[in-house]
Amino acid sequence: MGRHFVSYFLIFLLCLTEIGLSRRAHWKKTQLIACEGCGMAPYKHLQPFIRYEAKKYQGLEVTFIPNEPPQLVFFDSRGRESERLHIGRMRVEEVRDILADHGLSKSGVQQEEQQRNVIARP
Repeated sequence: MGRHFVSYFLIFLLCLTEIGLSRRAHWKKTQLIACEGCGMAPYKHLQPFIRYEAKKYQGLEVTFIPNEPPQLVFFDSRGRESERLHIGRMRVEEVRDILADHGLSKSGVQQEEQQRNVIARP
């Protein structure tokens, strides 16, 4: 009975891993929507991220719409809106985590890490 439990448990973990991987792979487009002007005053903590850092993410389109609060919109493989998250009250670290959980990463991140590893070697 112990062997069967371990086998079923491993199959269960494999299924969870597959579900997680497929979740990351099915986004056709991701959009960050925000107001560029004075409407961003309540979201000062996000301004540097939206203006400078967000454009470094592969597959993330930044769109400025007047009077819109900051939000992430995920579109499925058919181009339909699948998920919308209002990020105005989130910390920048939380937004980064959400993007990573949805399979988005910054351009050149791997290159930067490799360069740090080369420099860090004695």
